[in-house]
Amino acid sequence: MSHPKAPSGLSDESKTLWSKIHEEYIVDQAVDIVMLERGLHALDLARAAEAQLRDDGPTVLDRFDKPKAHPCAAIARDSRAQFCAIMRQMEICPHPNQKGK
Repeated sequence: MSHPKAPSGLSDESKTLWSKIHEEYIVDQAVDIVMLERGLHALDLARAAEAQLRDDGPTVLDRFDKPKAHPCAAIARDSRAQFCAIMRQMEICPHPNQKGK
């Protein structure tokens, strides 16, 4: 069964995940397709924030030259949480035994 092409703007990792999810689950309602796209965009944002954290470290200096948490830490955390929440809401499990939804 064919599935919709992955939306433009997704990373290669998310495009692969888009295809795998469509192969393993029934994602045929418009709202589910939109939710999946939003979830994968959140995953991409989390990955980008994590890469920035790897480059910069977990802290940055504030205007008083005191260390504070890097803003990307919150972006990564919140984006991962959004991705996980959407996957749970769509009932997409890490190790499916059969077609879901």
